[in-house]
Amino acid sequence: VVVMAALSSVTWQRAGVYRSPQTLWRDTLRKNPDAWAAHNNLAIALSAEGRILEAIDHYHQAIGIKPDFAAAHNNLGEALQSRQMLPDAIACYRHALRLQPDAVLAHNNLGSALMSQGRLEEAVASYRRALELDPDSALVHNNLGTALKLQGRLDDAVQHHLTAIRLKPDFSTAHYNLGNVLRAQGRLEEAVSRYQEALAITPGAAMVRNNFGTALLAQGKPQAAQEQFRLLVEQEPDHAGGHYNLGIALSAQGKFEEAAGHYRRALQIKPEFAHARTSLAHLLQRAQQPAQSTPRSE
Repeated sequence: VVVMAALSSVTWQRAGVYRSPQTLWRDTLRKNPDAWAAHNNLAIALSAEGRILEAIDHYHQAIGIKPDFAAAHNNLGEALQSRQMLPDAIACYRHALRLQPDAVLAHNNLGSALMSQGRLEEAVASYRRALELDPDSALVHNNLGTALKLQGRLDDAVQHHLTAIRLKPDFSTAHYNLGNVLRAQGRLEEAVSRYQEALAITPGAAMVRNNFGTALLAQGKPQAAQEQFRLLVEQEPDHAGGHYNLGIALSAQGKFEEAAGHYRRALQIKPEFAHARTSLAHLLQRAQQPAQSTPRSE
């Protein structure tokens, strides 16, 4: 009985170690501080929790122990990019690719960082290189489509988003991005359909619902748009754009007082929101006009 109790105690202690990936890798590093893979894996777990600065420190430790660890250079780049440290992230991706030229993810990530800097030609080249290595990457097709849209190459963008969806039918972001391209082409009915597909996959996607409502407004359907914007601000009460767009939909239906309330709410959330300020000023001016045009009684 005593032996069994002791074994049970050890088992319980070990179970605590395996409670989460983070506790597992911390336990590994306590026993072997130079375990470069454990530093990398702990950093991945920390990144997943949003603890980016701690993750960056462990990626640096992994690279310090094993400088030719290409995956850690790429992962460090992702963490830096999430902090908007784009030049440093690009340097990490390029280092990863010097170590491993066929790393599809590093080519893709480099493309995304370059695109964020507005370096679209270089971004497209990085995405195309990634697709040479992996033609069936839905992620890369989607990202290339986004870069092509920014270049104004809308037909090419449509084809890459469609390919991403063919490869991964439940790829919500690709449906959303395709909707954006179709809307830019004036193909509103098709855009609305893609937004609906994206929302069916990820009902809580605020950007999708916002653009869905905007497309409905462009179709001349303010009531339907209003419903989408209401759902959006119920889901995210501090979404300034949602309140602003809801104000537009209400104003289009002649519900000026309620519209003004949402413009005011948008300005409370985002005081520098120029469009909301202008729209509210127009509504207030409109409300004053009847009183100003009424002749004074003698």
